[in-house]
Amino acid sequence: MMDAVEPLLDLGLSTRYEDLAPEVVERTRMAILDTLGAALAGLSGEGVAPLAALYADWGGKAEATALPAGRKLPMPAAALLNGLAGRAWDLDDVHEQNTCHVNVNVVPAVLALAEAKGPVSGREFIAAVTVGSEMVCRLSAASRISFSETGSSMSYQCGFYGAALAGARLLGLDRDRARHALGIAHARVAGNQQGYVAGAMTVRLMQGIAVEGGLLSALMAQQGITGSTEILEGRFGYFPFTTAAGTSAMR
Repeated sequence: MMDAVEPLLDLGLSTRYEDLAPEVVERTRMAILDTLGAALAGLSGEGVAPLAALYADWGGKAEATALPAGRKLPMPAAALLNGLAGRAWDLDDVHEQNTCHVNVNVVPAVLALAEAKGPVSGREFIAAVTVGSEMVCRLSAASRISFSETGSSMSYQCGFYGAALAGARLLGLDRDRARHALGIAHARVAGNQQGYVAGAMTVRLMQGIAVEGGLLSALMAQQGITGSTEILEGRFGYFPFTTAAGTSAMR
C-alpha cells in the first residue's frame, strides 16, 4: 500500500519555480523577509544570547551564519539558533486555522543549507521554502484532535518534516533518499505544549530544535542513513496519532 507521504514527495521534489502562481511567489518572498525580521528582533529575546554563546564556544566548521552568535557555525547550529531567534517574540507567521507556526521551521534550514552548499539561485530558494512550508501546513491540517487535549505541538512536530523536505530538495536527493529523510525526521519528531503552560523558554527552543532536526535528517539521508517509509499511515505513523480513532486505538 502506498503511504500518503508519496504525493508530498512529488510536491517537494517535482514542483518547479515556474509552477508556482505569482501570488504564491510573492507570499513566500514576504514570508522569508518576515522570518528574517522576526529573527533579528529575536536577538534580544530571553535565552537567545546565552545559547548562542554556548554554541559559539563549541565552535566547529564555519558553514552558515548564526545571527544570534554573530558568526558562522556548523549548519545545524546556525539553523537551530536562527530558528530559536525567529520564534523568540512570536512575531513569525502562523497558519491561524491550523494553529501552527510555519516559515520559522523552514526558512532557517534553507538559509543555512544554501549558504553552506551554495550557490543557490533565488528561484530555487523560494521553491524550497514554498514546498517545505506547504508540508508544514498540510500536515498540521491533518489533526482531528485539539492540541489543548493532547498537548502536542504541530508548530514543532510538523516543522521537522517541512525542514527535512526542503533540505532534501535543496540537496538534490533522489526520491528514495528524500523518503528516508522524512523517515529520519519522523523518528526525531518531538515537542509538546507543557513548556507553553509553564511559561518556559522551551517554547522558542523547540522551534530551533525542529529546524535543526529536519535539516539533520536530510543531511543524514544524503549519507545513506535510512528511515521508515510509511511515516504517515503506518501503524505508528503521524496520522494514527493525530486522529480520534487512531488515538483511541492506541490507548
